[in-house]
Amino acid sequence: MTTRIGMAVHGLFTIFFQRETFLKKSGNSTIRSATLLKRPTDFIQEMSSNRRILIYYPFNGKAVAIESKAEMLIRLNYEVFLLTWAPRGELHKRCDAIGVKTFSTAKAKQHGGVLFFVYQTKQLLSFCKKNEIRLLFAHFQSVAMVAGIANYFRKVRVVYFRHNSDYFELRNSRKELFFNKMANKLSETIIAISDNVYTQLLKEGVDAKKIKRINLAYDFTKYGRPDLAIAASIRDEYKANILLLAAARLDALKRHKDIFQVVKALCDKGIDCKLICVGDGPLKGELEKWIEENRMKGKIILKGFVHNVIDYLAACDLLIHLSYSEASNQVVKEAGICRKAVIACKGVGNFEEYLEDNVNAFLVDKESPVDPSIEILAKYAGDKAHLTELGQNLYDTVIAKFDISSVVGDYKALLQ
Repeated sequence: MTTRIGMAVHGLFTIFFQRETFLKKSGNSTIRSATLLKRPTDFIQEMSSNRRILIYYPFNGKAVAIESKAEMLIRLNYEVFLLTWAPRGELHKRCDAIGVKTFSTAKAKQHGGVLFFVYQTKQLLSFCKKNEIRLLFAHFQSVAMVAGIANYFRKVRVVYFRHNSDYFELRNSRKELFFNKMANKLSETIIAISDNVYTQLLKEGVDAKKIKRINLAYDFTKYGRPDLAIAASIRDEYKANILLLAAARLDALKRHKDIFQVVKALCDKGIDCKLICVGDGPLKGELEKWIEENRMKGKIILKGFVHNVIDYLAACDLLIHLSYSEASNQVVKEAGICRKAVIACKGVGNFEEYLEDNVNAFLVDKESPVDPSIEILAKYAGDKAHLTELGQNLYDTVIAKFDISSVVGDYKALLQ
């Protein structure tokens, strides 16, 4: 452990030494001071002449919000770069196709712990210098922390897109709470993707002047259309009068056991009901045990991670999502573009910013969601017409509020 910490400290000193060497080569102390202590107006003028934006992101899977944002920025005449911690993957391929310059910092043998962050900091510094990056969009707290540290050595405007509200606070995850704190402190601007995130940032002591409120937005055409043949085969495989879908990480705060209780109660009432769960996570074994002990095999199906969630949404009658914490949940919007009804909780994420009870969704109490969900599903199991009406209304709402065109003005203001 001592050796690893020593290597990490050595790495940070190496970065610092490189910074000092660069400054010395730039000239005397007067030039050095000018480099470090530029007036904000000078920096803004430099920014206006440099139309390069780096999207800094940890993952490599399909991410329609990231892809949509990149394409919008290109249409605004910016040169867009994507740099991920993960190896090249689906996201890189899709971004390549729209003209984004894509890169990855991944290597065959990756260090863990502090050394990982030292490595990522050095890689980011090198990348920004080589590509003359002056504006960086950091998605998620860990990459925002690294960007903030790198910013100390090479001036880059860091805009941090906060994708969590109280999730890590509820989990009491010391590591992620530390990342949140550092990202909040080191980022020049923080984008709150929902009112709930904005409120949480204020609760954490962030100056309101640093926060800007911009919705997470999408070019929904990038999802493509559901494969109706696959959807029909899913429906045929899991025949039921009412087929439910839960699409979330198998995590305590997503409350799958509450959903399972709803399904069991409906089955006990004689309602022909099945639930498909897509997603994976640490509670898989515990949930499998619950299904076994409660004799719900064949009624509750754990499918694991799937790439075609949209086909499962097309197959189901309703998405049930009883999560206790969200920022701006994506799968509920995906249900909307598939014109499917949804059950979600009041007071969670941004649901109440666009969901209206019994108009475009069903909203249940956050603290006790089981009984209201049972009542709703028992009532409407035989009324598919009402579920269809809610699904259509949700489609209209999602397109109006979250289409990428709705945030173009916000980004123009951000980039001024």
